Amino acid sequence: KNPVYCQNICLLAKLFLDHKTLCYDVASFYFYVLCEFDVASGYRVFGYFSKESPNTHTMSCLLVLPQHQKKRYGRLLISLAYLLARKTRFIGTPERPLSDLGYVSFLSYWTKAVCEELQATHPKGITIHDLCHRTCIRRGDVLVVLRNLGLVTASAIDAHDVCVNGGATEAKNDGVNDRDLIAAKDVSLLRHHIEQHTHPLDIEVDVQNLRWRCALPPHNLR
Repeated sequence: KNPVYCQNICLLAKLFLDHKTLCYDVASFYFYVLCEFDVASGYRVFGYFSKESPNTHTMSCLLVLPQHQKKRYGRLLISLAYLLARKTRFIGTPERPLSDLGYVSFLSYWTKAVCEELQATHPKGITIHDLCHRTCIRRGDVLVVLRNLGLVTASAIDAHDVCVNGGATEAKNDGVNDRDLIAAKDVSLLRHHIEQHTHPLDIEVDVQNLRWRCALPPHNLR
């Protein structure tokens, strides 16, 4: 509703993101801006993420201003983006290229989310198909986590380097059957990874207080 504000946000991001190219054509994007409010100074921007409409990626751009980094705001915005993806039943991935810091942040989120699902379904296990649908994390990103955990040995897509057709294309001959059950032999290893990717400064999104209306119809998952 306010394209000039969105353009200014993009121009601000361009100061800190080398790969940021889109600054003026903002009509097809939604912007989620993280602010702090106090009576004296009003709203102060900490960071933002953008998402293209219609859905092509879980997130198009992510920025936390340098003076507000190391406060876990990036993790908060990533968590919110995937929460909105679950609301719309959209299995996706962030738009590439990712910065090195961005990749580390997303990989940390993916690892914790996947480990939590593996722990919740232990010892029975869970299929890759169900992991993707429960977390709304793209198959290639899930495989990267499972490969790091030593639960798959296939040459899965490296989410840092490969993105084909907006992230929709996956490896078809990677030797992984999406319907096979995946289960960790040692549940303590899952707890270790969950603790490793949890920080005291993490801010959880209160789903009960989320006030958000989707402008797009839910995706038809198969």
